[in-house]
Amino acid sequence: MIQKVEIENYEVLRQKFYQTISNFPLINAVLSQIQNGFVFSDDKNDVLIVVSKSGFSLVEIEDISDEKCETVFTFLQNNMDIPNYIHLYSPSEFFIQFIEKSWDKFKIRDRIQYRYKNKDYGNIEKLLPEGYSWDTIDNISFDKLKVFDLKLDSRYWNSISDFQEKAIGACILDGKSNLAAICYSACVVDGFAEMDTLVLEQYRGKGFMRIVSLPFFNIAAKNEYITHWDTFVENTASFVMGEKFMPDHNNEYKFLSILLR
Repeated sequence: MIQKVEIENYEVLRQKFYQTISNFPLINAVLSQIQNGFVFSDDKNDVLIVVSKSGFSLVEIEDISDEKCETVFTFLQNNMDIPNYIHLYSPSEFFIQFIEKSWDKFKIRDRIQYRYKNKDYGNIEKLLPEGYSWDTIDNISFDKLKVFDLKLDSRYWNSISDFQEKAIGACILDGKSNLAAICYSACVVDGFAEMDTLVLEQYRGKGFMRIVSLPFFNIAAKNEYITHWDTFVENTASFVMGEKFMPDHNNEYKFLSILLR
């Protein structure tokens, strides 16, 4: 029987499945009690289901079978606490095949991970157009950051204060001090900072996605964090940038999105 796992038992599951969990910081952050989410397992801890608030999820099934897959999927469909649209990191081929023959509301895509550390990019201002500047997120008010519409206090982090105290990042500002781009950590766990980047539409085409990432790399390195970047292979701009900055630290995997109900 699959049921909710009490917080005091998270660490047992984290250690048992750590080889997989360590590849996905957002999942590790939930099991490490850094960020809120949902954790479920069975009596023998042979099944692990972790769902973050944003829907990024992990399903691990030992001694997998059609019966176990059906049990897990039925549980996900019937659990109204978790998001209706979830995204499974690197599900087993067996589970993918089960979904393909049992359900029609899903999408399979290819994602790739990059990890980066230990390089100082120095004077970033020289890369910006005239009149533009950059600053760290801790020097910018939370209300001003709302222009990005990223739900920084709830999509990943647990509150405004949680984001302000634990997240790292940087922004690009135009000549009128309007925010143009942001690169921030969706989570920080076990020495890894998972980055997320957004350039507002009216500022795109200026190379800002690459430029705003550079101070993030510097801040992460200063804090002795390894930058973790996870993106779709089909996202050409992100893929090209990842290959440029982190060509030797990548891992490609399947990403299964499911509309449960």
